[in-house]
Amino acid sequence: MSGKKIAVIGAGVVGLSTAIVLRLMNFRVQIFSSESLQTETKNPFFASQYPAASILPHSIEGVQVEELFLPSKKIFHRLLRVSTPGIVHQKHFEVYTEGQPTLPAYTHWMDGFKLLDVKDESFMPRHPEFPSLTAWSMDMLFANWALYGPTLQQLCKELEIPTVLEEVAFKSLRRRFPKNNYAAIVLATGTGWGQQNNQNLSLLRGDLVIAQSQQRPRTPDGELFSYNFNPPLHYYSTNNGCQQDVYCYSRPGECVLGGSRITGTWSQDNWMGDQPKAYSNDDSLPDPFWKIFTINQEILAHSCSMILDLEAIKETKTGYRYLGPQSKVRLEMDATHTQPLIHSYGFGGSGVSLSWGVALKSARMLQDSLDPYGLSMDTIAEDIGSKIEHLMPRISKA
Repeated sequence: MSGKKIAVIGAGVVGLSTAIVLRLMNFRVQIFSSESLQTETKNPFFASQYPAASILPHSIEGVQVEELFLPSKKIFHRLLRVSTPGIVHQKHFEVYTEGQPTLPAYTHWMDGFKLLDVKDESFMPRHPEFPSLTAWSMDMLFANWALYGPTLQQLCKELEIPTVLEEVAFKSLRRRFPKNNYAAIVLATGTGWGQQNNQNLSLLRGDLVIAQSQQRPRTPDGELFSYNFNPPLHYYSTNNGCQQDVYCYSRPGECVLGGSRITGTWSQDNWMGDQPKAYSNDDSLPDPFWKIFTINQEILAHSCSMILDLEAIKETKTGYRYLGPQSKVRLEMDATHTQPLIHSYGFGGSGVSLSWGVALKSARMLQDSLDPYGLSMDTIAEDIGSKIEHLMPRISKA
């Protein structure tokens, strides 16, 4: 396989991670993208500019999720072990104020999972008005994207993976990447594939508030924590009556406050779908940002005496993530193309969480196609994880 050239189209977290894995398997790799993480852009479809980056597969379903998440989590643990910039590990809570939610599948994959007794006085994030009905805690990894994104780029540079800033026209893939020059192509394009093919994309809209704060949420024992909190339907929902949750992930000097998970499509430069319900009377901070901020403000003040003021708001963001059909990923080989072509997108809000697993499975599929007597995915994962772990201390010092 050594020396075979692969084109990776897309420079978000999935594209970068895939390029790194393929390079460590001795492929020659080029990344093609109209934008990179270093590009100053407000493009809401370049989802890797907008992640809160909890390593948790929210908002995505299907049999592939476990297969992709578990090896991805293992790589992130290796990155944590060698103090990779931006990778942290802390206690996380999920709290519901109404209904009796079925435990999501991902709770079986998380370390330290514990179902909590909401009636006792043990600590959990609570709202002053709405009693909690169901809650659990777990140990969770986070990727502070402001640090982790540049680290991935630095790793690509260390591995001599070039990025070509070029908008690739998907209808001309065969002409742009002829089989005699490129052994395979990986489309890690997020929404790009559907946009260029004039498809009505199924999208998941996410909204964030970035607030400056020298305080960080801590338990009474001083342990850092984060949370997802589901308030009552009447308190935070969309126009179509879809219940929304909020979250708080803190970083040094700031808090990332979310969120929204609003489904719809994008057609002819317009959002076609559900809308956040209007609660705010403040023209300077429209919804859903006002509601996201005030609910988190109430929870933090009540739970750990942490005060956030509107003046602390540094930035608000809205991003769109592509959801595959029935909220399922698209990660498969396209048998109709002249050379191996992998579709790698549709990860909703879980691109960071699944990124290494997606990269490993893409590598496995390419190896099956180009070298049918290749290694198992577990063997590839162990080898790649070891190589990344040895490389990262050098990258972190750069």
